[in-house]
Amino acid sequence: MGEIRTNDYNYPLIACCGARGPYNYNDSWTCRKPGTTCCDDPSMSTSWDGLHYTEVVHRLIVQNLLQGHYATPPFKDICPSLTISSPAAQIYKY
Repeated sequence: MGEIRTNDYNYPLIACCGARGPYNYNDSWTCRKPGTTCCDDPSMSTSWDGLHYTEVVHRLIVQNLLQGHYATPPFKDICPSLTISSPAAQIYKY
């Protein structure tokens, strides 16, 4: 996850969905409860609800796993067709 830079996100530690608490997180006020809010663009947040990562973070984890940064031997060496054709292996810019 070293590719996540705080300047890439509006509020990297603030939960996209939540209410009432530091970092927009309170375990008593989860998403979909009255009074909670949701950010306009989840791709600009690293945390969905204070407990779960957003899609953009999961995509970075999978990309790094498939491209060899977190696996030995690298998936790209074991199964090159999977990593080349897999949508998760593609680099997306939001």
